[in-house]
Amino acid sequence: MKRLILTVLYVFLCLGMQAAASFPFRHIGIRDGLPDNYVKNVFGLPDGRLGVRTTSLFSF
Repeated sequence: MKRLILTVLYVFLCLGMQAAASFPFRHIGIRDGLPDNYVKNVFGLPDGRLGVRTTSLFSF
């Protein structure tokens, strides 16, 4: 039973790593227009843009 659980966990970890590799990721910060480097929330706007909530204010 323990071996089955470890095998299933290993498969899910491998699939998760493959899925994460297909999404582009780029760090954004003050140089990119954020008022703060601490991001509290990221959310989608109705027009398709992403909203970023920092400790200071909203940046769109």
